[in-house]
Amino acid sequence: MATLNAQQKVAAGSASSTLLPLPLTPLASINTNWTNIAATNFAICMSAAPDSEGNSEDTLWVGTASGLMIYSIVNSTWTTIAPDIIALDIAAISATEAYIAAGSGSLIHFINGQSESMPAVPGGDVPSRVAAAGDGTLWAAGPAGCYLWNGSGWLTTNLNGQTLNALATTGANGAWAVGNLTTLLSYSADGGWQPVPEFANQWIGSVGAAPDGSVWIAGPNNQPFQVLQSDGSWLTVPMSSPGDLALSTMKAASRYRCYVLWFSGFLSLQLSCLSFGVVDQAPVSFPAMTPTQTSLYAAISQFLLTTPAGNASAASDAVPYDIRTHYNDTLANLETWYTNLKTETWAAFIAAYPGDYSEDDWNVLQPQLLTELSYAEEVNALFTNINDLNQAIENLNNTAMQSIPGMVGLAQPNGPDDDDTVLAILGGVLQALMWGLSGVGGLGEVLGFAMGAAASALGSGLDAMGGSPPNPGDRSQQITTTYYNLTQNLLLGIYKSAALVSGNSQAAIVQDWGMLNLVGNASFTGLWNWPDQESSQIAAYAQNAYEIWFFQMLMTAKWEVVYLLWLDEAGPWNSRTPDYCTYTEPNIGMGGTDTYFSLEIGGDANVYNPPEMGPFPAQELMNAIWALGVQPADFYKNQNGWINPQGSV
Repeated sequence: MATLNAQQKVAAGSASSTLLPLPLTPLASINTNWTNIAATNFAICMSAAPDSEGNSEDTLWVGTASGLMIYSIVNSTWTTIAPDIIALDIAAISATEAYIAAGSGSLIHFINGQSESMPAVPGGDVPSRVAAAGDGTLWAAGPAGCYLWNGSGWLTTNLNGQTLNALATTGANGAWAVGNLTTLLSYSADGGWQPVPEFANQWIGSVGAAPDGSVWIAGPNNQPFQVLQSDGSWLTVPMSSPGDLALSTMKAASRYRCYVLWFSGFLSLQLSCLSFGVVDQAPVSFPAMTPTQTSLYAAISQFLLTTPAGNASAASDAVPYDIRTHYNDTLANLETWYTNLKTETWAAFIAAYPGDYSEDDWNVLQPQLLTELSYAEEVNALFTNINDLNQAIENLNNTAMQSIPGMVGLAQPNGPDDDDTVLAILGGVLQALMWGLSGVGGLGEVLGFAMGAAASALGSGLDAMGGSPPNPGDRSQQITTTYYNLTQNLLLGIYKSAALVSGNSQAAIVQDWGMLNLVGNASFTGLWNWPDQESSQIAAYAQNAYEIWFFQMLMTAKWEVVYLLWLDEAGPWNSRTPDYCTYTEPNIGMGGTDTYFSLEIGGDANVYNPPEMGPFPAQELMNAIWALGVQPADFYKNQNGWINPQGSV
């Protein structure tokens, strides 16, 4: 805004080159929602290392059967950092430091690419749980006990008959666990591990703690998540778990987000992020005022809301003047009010508005109201940008979603006849709406916040219409629907719902001091930085990403990928499948060729009887997919968002 000159900055981080979504916005999300981070068939355990700058560029440490790996949310890439370490549990401190409970039975401290074994815990116990904090606090638990590191050795703690299944610590002042598979426990030096009374009759699935002191608990499967507040109360996160996924483990990154590893099918796991939106946090009242300050506040409100001619612009004599009730007014001139209040002197004010208040009261209220006005203007400008961008995204998608079904080979239904339908994986289509912007290569630093803010509104708009969609990776949850009815009705409803959610969020933020302070300050300081590009430009940057998402979802309705290990190198493979829909790479271990080809679901995949094979997708369809920058290895091997059904020979 014109009256403020804050130094603008952009959170550091490289652009995403894949279609996997970024967690929403630096520091916090506007609305509560789930984000699918990555699908994996090899994860055993996971831990989140919050970015040192306090934004959303967290690093996920993942223990796999192939060793210790790091997943970069910024770059959407996997990196194996210790192939010889098989982790049962991980406690991440930063992007370069973690403690690991290894399958070998040892505790390992991994830092800056180097690993060292910690001293063994008492009695030869084998730790399977580990928790650590940046202040040096370190816990380990095994079948026989739970142990606290004192800097030189392990102290055995009193379990009170519990076996610990999850372990978390906020540092020297807090330790939490799940005992006997269901009971939330906290630790004290005097009493050892004791049940938390508030959850005596509830089944707790996992517990996580973050460096900012927040503690998260998760119920089993789709039970609600809760976050411990500074006053000792627990606040429920107003969003259930997505689909019918089963909880594996949960780790917290901050009071605004946690990461969850789900069982999404046999030997299949999903990494997700739950962002606890600003508008769903515990309310915070505006600063309390003394009786004389209350009188002065009403007088300042009258001063700001009264035109120079003396006519009240937004209040009447019958209604007390209250400037805060106008922060969300569409026609409110917040910048003028800010300027008028900033340039007003105490002497001039008391002369025009005499009353039972003092200059000391003025020195308290004037800076507070100036801050509120500046933040309210930032919030209103932010939501104007969000709504404009969502409108641009709607315009973009209306075109893409009408053309791609025909390219995939799905016939346009004649009407709402249930027998004349196509399969559309609703969850995947809606994920495209929410997260297509995240796949814009080379623009992550510039557009990252705008992408996340728009996705937040769309995701919450979807939730407001009836909850999270089915898991797009599970074909058993496909929804049979008329595709064009989907585009004409449901998507329109999502955009309308997103606009409603956005408006409600805007109003909630400016009417709550905690939200206004957080969001206004984040925008004012440049932590939440909106790019200079027009909304239509930002949406256009994402066109390829959206089209890829639509292909990813709609291809599953008609086409599958068949794999086989081809050992007959002398045989002419081209006589069996067309080159344009075939992908091969050497299988060094088996001495043959890993071979993939695309085929109509239920078609003939008999490679030993070539004339009968097919049908195959049209060359124009596959060329359209490759033209969007899709790598054949991703398409055929179901990487980076592709979930093609798998056929067999």
